Amino acid sequence: MDRISRRSQGPEGVRFGNHRISSLLFADDVVLMASSGQDLQHVLERFAAECEAAGMRISTSKSEAMVLDRKRVACPLQVGGEVLTSSGGVQVSRGLVHE
Repeated sequence: MDRISRRSQGPEGVRFGNHRISSLLFADDVVLMASSGQDLQHVLERFAAECEAAGMRISTSKSEAMVLDRKRVACPLQVGGEVLTSSGGVQVSRGLVHE
């Protein structure tokens, strides 16, 4: 999974101090991150392509999109023509997270 993540990295990601983070890995789970829905779709497409090249595929039934924003926004993401379910978005205000 680490190799797939490294090979699929692009300019997208979120800033954390002086670092840009585009993915978090734990065992066979991955969290892809970007600062916009469009960037996240690009990250997801590259990641899916690298998975396919390694003989793996993203299980859309086990995948979900989550948006952290100051207002509720939609983030329709697709993998191989299948739309990922969305958690409905999470609002962030003054450092607090609200579902």
